[in-house]
Amino acid sequence: MGTAASQLAAIGFRINGTADAATFSYSKTVISYAPGQLAAAQTLQHYIGGATTLQESASVPSTEVQLITGTDFTGVTNS
Repeated sequence: MGTAASQLAAIGFRINGTADAATFSYSKTVISYAPGQLAAAQTLQHYIGGATTLQESASVPSTEVQLITGTDFTGVTNS
């Protein structure tokens, strides 16, 4: 598991899997979420250090949110 996934699992998030992003040029961290999952995305956003962009996407499975760490990712906070 990657660093972000390990840190999130350590504070109770369920990790369904990890993968590489389509590109490694993300300067900002992005949380993609399925329609209707804004509250879940905002919960995740609370634990991510630094600014994140929330992005609704119909390509995300209906019960999931996806975290794409950018170069601004500083880690997961526990508060």
